[in-house]
Order: sequence, then C-alpha cells, then structure tokens
Amino acid sequence: MSNRSHLNPRKRLLEDLAKEIQKVRLSGYHILMMMDANEDWTKSDGKQLKEFMQEMQLCDPLYDIHYDDEITPTYARGSKRIDYILMDESLIGAVHRIGTLGLHEAMFSDHVMVYVDIIEKEAFEGKMNRPVRIPSREFILAQTDKCVLFLDAFKEQAQTHQFQRRAESLRDRLQAMGATPSLVQEYNNLDKQIQDAILFAAKKTIKRKYGY
Repeated sequence: MSNRSHLNPRKRLLEDLAKEIQKVRLSGYHILMMMDANEDWTKSDGKQLKEFMQEMQLCDPLYDIHYDDEITPTYARGSKRIDYILMDESLIGAVHRIGTLGLHEAMFSDHVMVYVDIIEKEAFEGKMNRPVRIPSREFILAQTDKCVLFLDAFKEQAQTHQFQRRAESLRDRLQAMGATPSLVQEYNNLDKQIQDAILFAAKKTIKRKYGY
C-alpha cells in the first residue's frame, strides 16, 4: 500500500484516457466523448481537467457556445458543471445546438443529461453509420448510399465467381438431363456460394470507416 500512496488516481485515469485518445486518432477517427469528470475545469480546483483538455486539444462546445450565459450545474444539489461533451476542435463548426435538460428529464439520475445535435454533412461529409434496430437487417433500402455500396460489392463477387455463367450452364443441363444427384449437388453449392457472397457484401458495406 505504501508503494502506491504517492499515486494520484485522477491523474492516472486522465493519463490512461489520453493514451486511448491518441490510439483512436492514429486510426483516423475524430474524438467526441461524454465524460463525468467530477470537476469543473473553469474553476481553480479543475486544473487537472483543464490541462488534460489542452494537451489533448479537446474543446468544450457547451462552454464555447454559451460562455456568456449562466451554465446549469449538472448534478443534484451541486453548484458546478462536472458532466461534459468534449470533442476535437475541428468538430466545433458541426455543432447545431448543445445544452442540458432538466433533472430527471429523459432519464432518472442525480445528474442532468447533456446533449449535442451534430450537423451530419459538416461533421462526416454526409457519411454516417446509421445502425438500424435489432433484429433488423444491417441496413435498409432507405439508405441509398449503403445499397449502392452493397450492390457494387456483390457484383464484384458475382463476376469473380462467375455466378451468371454457372447458373445459365446449370439451367441448360437441368433442362436436358433433369435433376440428377450431381446437378442437385452443384445447384446447392452454387446457392451456398451466392448466399456467402451476399453476406460478404453486406458485412463489407457496414464495416466502412466513417471518420469518428
């Protein structure tokens, strides 16, 4: 215990978080995160959080946009704002609005909810990973951009495995010889390969990187 007494848990947490942020950025993503920091970086006792934000080049859009207004404390019976949405400075121009809800509004907690509305086109160049509800498909027909990506990926698989030529050849032989055991097996193999190609194209479509 004595060997650990000199450690500052808050400092260690921020150092570990900084390492994770650096990893994410190296992978090509922007940072947009929610945080219960338990301190107010605008106050004298929030020095560690302020230094962390400066080091990581993270901005506090609620403060940047509403610094002239009185910002509501974010926890019950508190006088400080300790809950944040922090983001890369490059994303600040994509913020449509940001604010806090009332206590127990939208969720039951001793903290208020902080929210931000992002302009999709500004933040992600119009490209968004829009997951659909479980147990739905990976994407839906209304997501035109994803449908185009899926079709392109499937056509590539179809050409590589010559699905059309093989299907037409199988059709002609079935008409001439009937459903022989070998042709039935060939049909089942082709059907399985087409299903695998569809799943491959779907997974390739939904696993694209969207920059956040």
